[in-house]
Amino acid sequence: MELLVERNQAVTIYFPLIVAGGTAFATSGDYTPQAGDADYSVDGAAFGSTNGTVAYEGNGIWSLALVAGEVNGVRTVVTIQDVAIEDQGILIQTWGDDSAGLPFNAIADYVLRRGFQAMIDSTRGDTKSFRSLAGAVAKLVNRIYRSGSNLLITEDDDTTTLGTQAMTTNPSAEQITDLDTT
Repeated sequence: MELLVERNQAVTIYFPLIVAGGTAFATSGDYTPQAGDADYSVDGAAFGSTNGTVAYEGNGIWSLALVAGEVNGVRTVVTIQDVAIEDQGILIQTWGDDSAGLPFNAIADYVLRRGFQAMIDSTRGDTKSFRSLAGAVAKLVNRIYRSGSNLLITEDDDTTTLGTQAMTTNPSAEQITDLDTT
């Protein structure tokens, strides 16, 4: 079993336990947790007993409260062992720190730095549409110009129209004739 939790934040994890030698979920009548049944290791360090004790939640589901220090690494491994149950191993991946090894920050960096042309020319996702996040980005970074009573938003070539917005004008206001991000 593998879980994803926030790094260095106390958390209660939930998991099933199986009766030793069987296939049924263990209940409180099958297994009585003792201190020392649950051990943990952070980033491959030596195993030690968890601060918390395994607790029965119902319907074969058990829980274990972990303190912040027990998940203060890239990965934590929790093992639960007793003769009354099948051994259980729980792998915990953490997030919330660049060193955690998860791709969240890398994905965000890639997306935010990706050029508009590469994004709009991609064949992934829905068809190209002005009423999309890509269209909103186009309005921020591409040429915008007036044509009659419309505002035209272009693709990255500054000529192909991606979207059109109707304008209301006021003859006494100053006019804007062109917007072009360079």
